[in-house]
Amino acid sequence: MFRTLPSSSSLILRFATILSASFFCIAHADAANRYWVGTTNRWETTANWAATSGGAGGQTVPGSSDIAIFDGGGSSDVLLRSAVSVQGLLLASTTTKTVTVGTGSFVIGSSNLRVGAGTLRGTGRPLRVAGSLTQTGGFITEASNVLSVSGSLSITTGGIFQSTGTIIFSGNTNQNFVIDATANVLIGQFVLRNTGTAGNNLVTINCSNFATHVCASGDEGLYSGGMTVTQGNLDLATYSQILIMLDSNFTVANNASASATFGNGGLALSGSVTVGTAASVTFGNNAGITFGGTGTMTINLNGASIPDITVATQDSVPGLNGCPKFVLANNLLITHLFTNSCTVQLSTHTLAATGADIINVGTITLQSGKYVNAGTGFLLYNDTYTTSLSSVGIGNRLYVSIRDYSRNLIGTSTESLVIHYSADHVRRR
Repeated sequence: MFRTLPSSSSLILRFATILSASFFCIAHADAANRYWVGTTNRWETTANWAATSGGAGGQTVPGSSDIAIFDGGGSSDVLLRSAVSVQGLLLASTTTKTVTVGTGSFVIGSSNLRVGAGTLRGTGRPLRVAGSLTQTGGFITEASNVLSVSGSLSITTGGIFQSTGTIIFSGNTNQNFVIDATANVLIGQFVLRNTGTAGNNLVTINCSNFATHVCASGDEGLYSGGMTVTQGNLDLATYSQILIMLDSNFTVANNASASATFGNGGLALSGSVTVGTAASVTFGNNAGITFGGTGTMTINLNGASIPDITVATQDSVPGLNGCPKFVLANNLLITHLFTNSCTVQLSTHTLAATGADIINVGTITLQSGKYVNAGTGFLLYNDTYTTSLSSVGIGNRLYVSIRDYSRNLIGTSTESLVIHYSADHVRRR
């Protein structure tokens, strides 16, 4: 389920989708096509551009209304030394060329960025795509820069995407992130900044090509250095089994327009979970969060409830080293809690478990907080605590056995225990 992530806090995705042959057709009626036929590596040289595939050079350099096409022509790779803006960029399945954003910058318009082969290489400079990014092969490598995508993102069919930087979903309408098991993608940070109106601001992660829609299967899955929602709704419920794996924090910013919706998957991370007071997060009935790794990790769901939380060691969650200290940063309502030789620290907050199974193999430290377990039932005992009873007579004493085998429920002051119970059936003689 887990793997050790690269030290660059990268995201590893493995994706695929089948595109029709029309993928490489140019459909923008007003755009002029410019084909690379370069014998030198200068993008800005007119001799390196032709009006037709394999044609004579000497045409104008592609501009903001044009589509730049690399389809195998020319003998040289290309280097951008200036600010470049084009309507679209196509690295066709027939090219072997490398396009490097050197000291320049790159803006690609609504006719999209499409990579079927070859290499698009960033060197820390910004890359903005006003349309969609579709990769069905080849390489995209981005070194510590920011890639902003206003449309959908699909990295599939063996495409390799590697970045130590940040991907920003910056659209103003719904966006899709299509994932399946044939591509190899590493991304440092995932940021959602969709400015669409409510109901039109979703970023939906689609793992439908994975078995049972689980976005983590063996070595495949969605892995990120960190994930932040600053505006818009991160939709992890449409494909409800999605499991997001992070080696840093998950944050939903303090913004009424920021939210995250989980189905029956959830999070597994070596970091903290924070939901701002104006934001919201919801979880499906079988969703959960697993904390692993080392150091102190906090959780603040801003009042939301969650079915399952696991605080785990490396042995129980392969790929996560050590055992974290799990600290409440707000009151927390759960259904199930499992700690495996780790520490849960309540601080000043309440850990409330409704109808819950609390399996504590580690340590729960109350401090000045409160632990509440509203269980659905318990055993009744006789006065020697040796035999459990199925009923108790009216006027008789009720004995309840509380056992803490490892003496690991720790408080800094005198503890009190209050048990509320009700009788399901009262029978009078």
